[in-house]
Amino acid sequence: MVRDLLSDRVLRYGGGTLLGAVTYWISFLLVYVLAEVERMRSSFASGLRVGLGAPLSSVGISPPGSLTYAGWIFYEAHFSATTASVSNSFGRLSETDTMGVGPQTYLHLIPPLLLIGAGLLLARLLRDTDTPSTFTGASIAPGYLLMAVAGAFLFTWSQTAQNQFATATISMHPSLLFAVPVMGLLYPVLCGGLGGFLYTLTRIARL
Repeated sequence: MVRDLLSDRVLRYGGGTLLGAVTYWISFLLVYVLAEVERMRSSFASGLRVGLGAPLSSVGISPPGSLTYAGWIFYEAHFSATTASVSNSFGRLSETDTMGVGPQTYLHLIPPLLLIGAGLLLARLLRDTDTPSTFTGASIAPGYLLMAVAGAFLFTWSQTAQNQFATATISMHPSLLFAVPVMGLLYPVLCGGLGGFLYTLTRIARL
């Protein structure tokens, strides 16, 4: 009996963690495909060029790649901010702010819808009568949290700019202060739990 109980818990939490991680990457791919990444990336590069007062190539800066910029948009779709920092011989300046997703507000719907679906799917697959389906659905959170933290480092862009007067390093990445509590915990717990609750409603409706 104890062995069966342990097996059920390993299946629930292990399966939930795996499904949470898979949901993270499916959500990212959808954002990458549906977002106007190249247009927004070009606007970002143009704005940075204006701020520096010179073409990026002239100061040794390459704009962020498409996947990196798509990662920033993906985190912004969770209302998770991006941190930008500039350091040079005179000091260091750091700012955390949201870039937004522009007119593509529909991107905000992708993460919650997929997380709700993942919670519903997990509850349906496990059919655990001893655990509330809401808790089962919310068990996708550990996997989503791990990926949210890993992505904050993976989607990092850092470049060094220099001219005849000074050398400066520019770095941008998703903020862990938002990635952990908001994207990694709040979203999967609430949405995954809601998915599990929806499974309960569908099961009751069949009775």
